[in-house]
Amino acid sequence: MGDKGAIVLGSWAMRRARLKAGIPLQDAINEYEEFSADTQQSADISRLSEVQLGGSLEKLFTVFKSSQRAYLQKETNAIKSLFRKDGFGKENVKRVAKVMYIYHILLPITFQFIANMGGTDEADIKDYKRAGILGGINGLFVAGDVIDGILRLVMGMRVWDIDTPIADVGDDINKIISNLTEDDIDIEDIQTALDAFASATTSVSGLPIEYGYDILESLYNKNYDIAIKQTLGWSEYVIGEKKTDYGKAVSEQTEKGKERL
Repeated sequence: MGDKGAIVLGSWAMRRARLKAGIPLQDAINEYEEFSADTQQSADISRLSEVQLGGSLEKLFTVFKSSQRAYLQKETNAIKSLFRKDGFGKENVKRVAKVMYIYHILLPITFQFIANMGGTDEADIKDYKRAGILGGINGLFVAGDVIDGILRLVMGMRVWDIDTPIADVGDDINKIISNLTEDDIDIEDIQTALDAFASATTSVSGLPIEYGYDILESLYNKNYDIAIKQTLGWSEYVIGEKKTDYGKAVSEQTEKGKERL
C-alpha cells in the first residue's frame, strides 16, 4: 500500500503540472512511467542492477535494498550529468542540487522520522543527522553497511550487527565452533564434512573433486567393484548406492551444535 500510495499521489501531481504546462496527456503519462521505473521498486529484470542479478552471495547482501539502490542511482546519474556538455550550466546545476536534496537528505530523513514515530529526543536527532549524511550510500553493495556502521560509531550511536543472512550463518558457525570439544566430533561427523566440502568445491570450481573423493571413499571401504564402476562413470542410480543428502546432513550437525550451546 505504501508504494501504491506514493505512485498515485506522485503521478497525480506530476500529471496536473504537465497538463497545466500544455504537455499532451500521453506524453505526461510516459514521462511519469519512466520516472517511477527509476525510483520505485520493481521485479522487472531490466530495472535491477548487475549486483542484484548476481549469484546467491550478491542477493544475500542486496535483499530489501531496492529503494536505497534506486535513490543512489538517481544521485549518481545527477552527478554524472555535471561532466557532460553544459553540465555546469545554471539549469543543470539547479536540477542536480534539487535531486541531491530530495534523494540524499529529504527522503532518508523523512523515512527515519516515520520510523522513529516522530521522536525528538537526543537519540532521535542523531538518527535524523545520520540519515541525512548517509543518504543513499547505504544502497552500496556491502560497503553501505560498513559505512553505516562507521558513521554510527563516529556519532556515538549504537552499532548494529550487519543484518544479512550470510552474517547470521557466520555468527552461528562461530558460536558452534567456539563451543566444540573433542568428544563432540566423531568419524561420521568428519566424513559428512569431507563429503559436503567435496560437493561444494565441485560446484564452485567445476573440477571433478567430488567424483574423485567418492572413488577414494569406495576404495577405503574396500568396495572395489563400486570404485571400478565409479571410475567408468556409472551413475549412483545404476550402481545402486544413493549418495547422502549432504545439505540435510550438515543441517543436522549444525542443529546438534546449537543444542550444545
